[in-house]
Amino acid sequence: MKNLGRWSIVLFLLFCFLPIQTFAAQPRGIYAVYPINEPSDYSSGTIDQLLGNPAVSGITLRERWMHLEPSDGSYQLKRIDEVIDKAARVQKTVQLILVPGFYSPSWMLGKLTRCEDGWVATCGKADFSIPYGPGSRGANALQSLPLPWNPTYTQYWQRFLGEVARRYNTNPTVVSIAIAGPTSVSAEMSLPNDDEAEKATWKKLLQLFYPAGGYQQSNKAIIEEWQKIIAFYDTVFRDKTIILTEGSGLLKFTQGDQKRAKEEIVRTFLQTGFKNNTKGMQTSGMKACRNFESGIGNIKNVTSQSVVGGAQFNSSATNNPSTMGCTDTNVCGREGKALCETTPTHACCSLTPAQAVANVLSVFFSETDQAQIFNVPVGAAHMSYLQVYKDDILFANTNPSVQEQFTKAKTALLGTGSLPSPTTSTTPTQPTDVSGDLNGDGRSNLFDYNLLATDFSKTGRPGFSRADINGDGTVNIKDFTVLIQYLYKALISRFTPTVSTGPRGVYALVEWGAEPQAATWQEPYVDGVVIRTYWHDLNPERGVYVWDFLDRQVQKALQYGKKVRFMVAPGFYSPNWILSDPEIQKASFTVPQGPDNGQVKQLPLPWDARYLSTWFTFVDALAQRYGDNPAFTYISITGPNSHNGEVSLPREAGDVDMWLKLSDNNETVLKNQLLGAWKQAIDRFCTDFPGQRATIALILRSLPIRGAGPLEEAYKRELAAYGASSCPQVFGVQTNGLDGRPLGNAAEDDLPQWDLVASYAGKIFTAFQTRAPGNLYQCKRSGKKCEGTKEEILRQTIQNGLSRHANVLEIYESDILDPTLTTIITKAHNDLTGQ
Repeated sequence: MKNLGRWSIVLFLLFCFLPIQTFAAQPRGIYAVYPINEPSDYSSGTIDQLLGNPAVSGITLRERWMHLEPSDGSYQLKRIDEVIDKAARVQKTVQLILVPGFYSPSWMLGKLTRCEDGWVATCGKADFSIPYGPGSRGANALQSLPLPWNPTYTQYWQRFLGEVARRYNTNPTVVSIAIAGPTSVSAEMSLPNDDEAEKATWKKLLQLFYPAGGYQQSNKAIIEEWQKIIAFYDTVFRDKTIILTEGSGLLKFTQGDQKRAKEEIVRTFLQTGFKNNTKGMQTSGMKACRNFESGIGNIKNVTSQSVVGGAQFNSSATNNPSTMGCTDTNVCGREGKALCETTPTHACCSLTPAQAVANVLSVFFSETDQAQIFNVPVGAAHMSYLQVYKDDILFANTNPSVQEQFTKAKTALLGTGSLPSPTTSTTPTQPTDVSGDLNGDGRSNLFDYNLLATDFSKTGRPGFSRADINGDGTVNIKDFTVLIQYLYKALISRFTPTVSTGPRGVYALVEWGAEPQAATWQEPYVDGVVIRTYWHDLNPERGVYVWDFLDRQVQKALQYGKKVRFMVAPGFYSPNWILSDPEIQKASFTVPQGPDNGQVKQLPLPWDARYLSTWFTFVDALAQRYGDNPAFTYISITGPNSHNGEVSLPREAGDVDMWLKLSDNNETVLKNQLLGAWKQAIDRFCTDFPGQRATIALILRSLPIRGAGPLEEAYKRELAAYGASSCPQVFGVQTNGLDGRPLGNAAEDDLPQWDLVASYAGKIFTAFQTRAPGNLYQCKRSGKKCEGTKEEILRQTIQNGLSRHANVLEIYESDILDPTLTTIITKAHNDLTGQ
């Protein structure tokens, strides 16, 4: 052990440089499903018993949203934290299934109008019966279900997921999360439509919200929501397995509707290019036979497409052996209790718990490369994990015959079969070398060291322990040396630092609504052009888009080999059909900038759900048109602002009073309302523009409160941290007040946001925009005369940006075309692009 301690120092130093995970975390093995239908269902001791079973790789924790966010913005995740902590201590992992739908928080449901109270297109929830699970079949009568497409529901659900991602993205113990949202009682593709009354309700809802376009009596609207949420999960989560759960419970108007809808959702999932996570699929209805859907067969088929395959027991096999273990296809669609009441002599009615478990496992492993251990047909599929209800694991703890079956399953799942290829863009294409993976979790990390340390000095038959790497029957320093060699090999072959954080160079900043001058496109030191326009010019009527202006700029960029970046201002400059919408909350403020500068006008409240929903619809359309264009590099994140591309709102004295009035006269309430709106905007832009960068522009006073001080700085820091953690491959941060201090402008202290932007340099995309020339060279608001010539001030301004390691400097077009400044800007271009 003395030598082991000495070598441990070497291993520790090695792990300082070695990535903990060489690819997105993947679930492998048997997971104990622990459903928390009510907080009182949870038992810390039960978690210990489940994790103590040697066949178990971890916990599948199923929680309801209503219990995790019981009040608006108040997250109660202590149970999840405890399960993760307990699993990590014993080198096991956790899967998360978080369920919205019927189990959404009451405060969120309270924001939705009941459709049955008027059948208007602003309603957000309708009454249905719970189709299955606890409380099903009328046990709790009808309950409110948020409509899958309702913007308030989807935005609050996505906000909650953002918080989950923020907490657990960097935690390797959490290996997967199931996609949910357009769902009802689980993560499965399922909505209540069991009887004619419920089908009639869905028909009425579709007619109300989708009167045209082929949505009638179809799953088209539901499929579209699945497409959106699939993309969102890959945007918000990092280094996890994102699991799509099949189900046969989508809307059925004619024969085959449910099957076709499921196939379309699966097709979307398989075709969506995941950049941040690995894909997984499972069925949650695993039984020894199902005579009405292909279920596990579909999952086995997709494992050939680099998808992690898994399944969940339909129910507890030890509690329901006849239902779960019956292999008679003539009767297995019937509940075991009903079968055994009518035909008690049927063979399925005498199955023991061990036989039932064995039958289910045989079907699970049949036609896979792990099938031999259960003496079933071998195939090409490879299954990665199996979720078994906690009652079965607890039963196995004291019943060796059942434990034996789970031990066999563990051996099959954690064997040496090849792992599915990761689906993230950063994953090496060569086969994954897991030689140093001693505990079978698919990763080379400190857990493997823990296993070796635990078994150190033990002896037995050769290969008695995974830690006996050289197979000599003793776990000793020789094995430790081999482990270090494996880890060193992983370090050399897998560590690939991020070298690109987005576009680089000098971008010419053009006036609002103006087209760049011809010379701007032709200057060799101009790498891109900033195009600024207003929402009302691009989207004058609902569903009508006028793209001519942007199309011309993109075409010019392609012609001259330049790039473009977009800035679209909403708020005061929203279309008239938005400003006249009585369902959108508005208040009167003074317009700070733009064509309506100084006028008192109506501004949509930044956090209004209907306003944000319509804005995001426009953003979706913008992304659909330009998202794949190679000339388009980045865009300003806007929506909860008022007049430009910055995190900015009116803040004259009367304006501040109005903001406080709208926020219960509480500055913190105002800050939190704005944070919530901006986080939704960040999430949507990250989802819509995966191939570009999307930036927030922080300024000296982004919060509309005078003298906010620490609250102002906390507001900006939290916004930047949220974007950087939730989607670092897309999100960027910039500030639009770069000047030539110490040659001028020193009295107005912009340094805090300069330094905030600089703190993210090299981690995410960063940019600086210079002050407008009239402010920059006349030192307006500086309280001092400019010290230096125009050339000296711009040179110092550029140096201030370069010294903070910006990717891009946005410089006003008038400076770009000033021949006296060409040499200075050319040097900036060369410095930024490495020429």
